[in-house]
Amino acid sequence: MISRVEARLRDENEVLREHNLQLQELIRPDNVLIVDDWRLTQFERRLFRCLTTRTWCPYDILMAALYADQPGDHPDARILRVMVSKMRTKLRPFGVEIETVWGLGYRLRDRKRFVRPPSLPKQINGSRGRRS
Repeated sequence: MISRVEARLRDENEVLREHNLQLQELIRPDNVLIVDDWRLTQFERRLFRCLTTRTWCPYDILMAALYADQPGDHPDARILRVMVSKMRTKLRPFGVEIETVWGLGYRLRDRKRFVRPPSLPKQINGSRGRRS
């Protein structure tokens, strides 16, 4: 009986891990253009990616994008203000603006210009893109 319960819990845990990974991909997409000259830290890059996913991002979504993969207590949400302030200083010379949505979160002006279209597969149905 105990071994069945343990097996079930392991299976459920695996499913939850997969769901967590999928959610992280949604709030931290890989198809975002981040210029090296911006000199963003790892956490600033996570925050930037998240800002590209929606018109504006609430504080809780931004905190999840930053710390979802770290177990335990997360820093105070005020860390977002500090991080956004530093990012604004780094990005302003490049014409990139992060705006405050008062009391709700932040948004990236012209966010869609930083999202790259998904790449097409190199081979489709065994061909190399040539027409016959």
